[in-house]
Amino acid sequence: MKKVNLENINSPEFGEIFDNAFNLYKKAFAPILLGIIIVAAIAFALYFLLFFLFFGGSFLDVSSDPDFVRSLDSNWTYILVTNLFALMVALIFAPITAGFYKICSAVAKGEPAEVGLIFSYYKQPYINPIVTAALLVSLVSVGITIIAQFLGMPFLAYPFSVIISVLTIFMYPLIIFRDYGASEAITDSIKIAGKHFFMILLLLVIGIICAMLGLIACIIGVLFTLPFMYTLYYAIYDGIIGDSEESEIDQIGISE
Repeated sequence: MKKVNLENINSPEFGEIFDNAFNLYKKAFAPILLGIIIVAAIAFALYFLLFFLFFGGSFLDVSSDPDFVRSLDSNWTYILVTNLFALMVALIFAPITAGFYKICSAVAKGEPAEVGLIFSYYKQPYINPIVTAALLVSLVSVGITIIAQFLGMPFLAYPFSVIISVLTIFMYPLIIFRDYGASEAITDSIKIAGKHFFMILLLLVIGIICAMLGLIACIIGVLFTLPFMYTLYYAIYDGIIGDSEESEIDQIGISE
């Protein structure tokens, strides 16, 4: 593990990170876009499969039942199953999220960046800490969501979800670039992101607005703006922590 020195964290300017994200976006656009299309196709098929397994029917059949739709807000079985469904999807796609960091890192270093890199972490020793970290964070998020729904105030879950997203933003890159374990990655991510919380939050808000512009202009346009979010996530990590060193595991693989 290449431990991050928490006392010597970079303090980059807001504009510096944003500019780096945009410059990286121009270089990494093609492989990220192809990755998003592939993941969207897989997610679409997986969604309908899991929906059938969880709810006993197709999405169209279930959603067209007025009585069923009206009962959703007060149906605790549905609420629990929906959150379990979301948890499973998050765990399945967690290594792919880490894979987009891999693409950005390769492009930033001038290395070949093939779309297949998004599947780099469905293997040991990465998949265990990635999935474990995703599970721990998702369980907290799901727990907060269920409590908020139980209290009849589901909107309370949103601010907590935002806070969790900001504080755990470095979780995956710490695992894949610095060989952290799941719990260590979450702990150090919270400590580091906490020092730059409002800057990270503002960057993400602006990034989401930029991504949504594509949706507003044209639904398919979001495919051209969404890749910016991935380059922004990487630029935040690289600007604050730095991605100047290879993983010890990657170095071993190269030497062999």
